[in-house]
Amino acid sequence: MKPQKGVFPTREERVPYRGNTNSGSHSDHGNASAAKTSHTTKRKNRTTRKMSPQKQKKAALAVCAAVIVLILFLLLRKDGAAVYLDGTLQGVLHNPSITAEKIIERLETELSTSVGSEVQLVEEITVEPVRIGSKYKNDVCTEEYLYPKLRNQLTYLVNAAVIQVEAEDVAALISEESANTVLDQLKAIYTPADVDPEDLEVTFVENVSVTPKFVDGSTILSEEDALAALQQTTETTTTYTAVSGDSFYSIAVKYDMSLEELLELNNLTINDSLKAGQVLNVITQKPRISVRTVETTVLTDIEPKTYEYQYDDSQPSSYQKVIQQGKAGQKESTIQTIRINGIVTEEKEVSYQVTVEPVTEIIVKGTQ
Repeated sequence: MKPQKGVFPTREERVPYRGNTNSGSHSDHGNASAAKTSHTTKRKNRTTRKMSPQKQKKAALAVCAAVIVLILFLLLRKDGAAVYLDGTLQGVLHNPSITAEKIIERLETELSTSVGSEVQLVEEITVEPVRIGSKYKNDVCTEEYLYPKLRNQLTYLVNAAVIQVEAEDVAALISEESANTVLDQLKAIYTPADVDPEDLEVTFVENVSVTPKFVDGSTILSEEDALAALQQTTETTTTYTAVSGDSFYSIAVKYDMSLEELLELNNLTINDSLKAGQVLNVITQKPRISVRTVETTVLTDIEPKTYEYQYDDSQPSSYQKVIQQGKAGQKESTIQTIRINGIVTEEKEVSYQVTVEPVTEIIVKGTQ
């Protein structure tokens, strides 16, 4: 039987085979692709849409403001530090972070190393942040140039050890050790060489202290000059109490006076007599510091015997008989000898102890 024409499609009319894909799935895929294409097209349309004039104006203003801020920052930015010494510009550093405190610390450290003692700057150093422009162009320098320039102009105080007498500055030395050495040398001048140090107390009459203090470096003395300064004297009048054996002449010699000066000062004549206990005015040279030494000596001395009298009315008044022989004892006396600048001003017994008791001597006397 002949096939009917048109029942089966020709080769060209056939639909290509696509596996198990059904007609419904193929239709859904096509719809999704079309939707995606439509969404992409809308987004492109939104992107290419022109801004409104108002928004364009705001954007332009924002850009201008940013540019102005940037220009102002560049113009006003502090990129340097101007260094002043007592208000006078010394140089400008390319280091805006440097401070006056850092500069002072470095200078004081360098000077302290050179001097050998802590220092304190006299002048004021200040730092001002600046923009390095035409105004400061010729003042720009390096730290290697600036620090030596500052050191050459600076004055400074040195931390010294100052010897004070009655709160008055007398001599400044480089260290406390040097000051104490000078004071010990002064004491040694008036310390008796033949006295056991354990039996001797050495002090100053005045209130003497060593105080740390910042002073002008030119006033610091050597140990030798400081000792001489402490020994400087001023003329003063004091009193002297005459003792047995003194004469007007011996007292005048003792105080480096002439006989005439001594007599005139006390309204006396050569014909007047001098008695023990008499108080005289004398002239003496008083040093800035007077050394007081107290020498303590223990002496063995005699403790005198005592007497006891008994009376016998059977014997004539001329009768006298020792019925118990007396005997002296012994005592140990503690003597203090006080000297001011080597001159004995007082000698006294401060205590004593009887070591051997004396024996009382008993005497019988007649009374007829």
